[in-house]
Amino acid sequence: MRLRPTPPAIPPELLAQYGEPEEAFGPNMRFRRASLVLGAFLLLLGLGFFVFSVAALVQRAKGSYEAVLFSGLCLMTMGGFAFRFALLPARNWLFVCPRGLVRTFGRDWIKWEGVGWADVLRVEDVNSSHGLATMRLCRIVAADGVQWDFLADLVAHYGRLVAVLRRKVEGRRMPPEPDG
Repeated sequence: MRLRPTPPAIPPELLAQYGEPEEAFGPNMRFRRASLVLGAFLLLLGLGFFVFSVAALVQRAKGSYEAVLFSGLCLMTMGGFAFRFALLPARNWLFVCPRGLVRTFGRDWIKWEGVGWADVLRVEDVNSSHGLATMRLCRIVAADGVQWDFLADLVAHYGRLVAVLRRKVEGRRMPPEPDG
């Protein structure tokens, strides 16, 4: 499994409707690498706990080696999940096209959606704080009430994505300058 994915090919009907993509935004690889490192660390730490507890069991050492054994198994399980998450295929892509936005999501890019610039009402940059965690997301609000959300941690080059979307939506609203 590759850690640096390439953008999927846009279906021909969406290419005809929205045009060739000017920019493509994919998954945040830094977030995936951090998950990979954390998963590997937890796997190794859990393996160390597991080996220590088995050695204590073999030597019939006095003490609570069951708790260490359980901790080791739990750490290896959490590390396995974090490691597996990092190796999952990239699922979400956003393509900025001349006549609108196209996005894909789902396993093996089976779901595609598009929205024209004329249908986009606004672009919002939302910060939500819940206790210790702060979440940043970009939201596209369409005229028909549809909202697309893009989490900052999951999209590579999030700042550039927000700037491009704002420029496209604001450029659509500007009246053309009179000649002469």
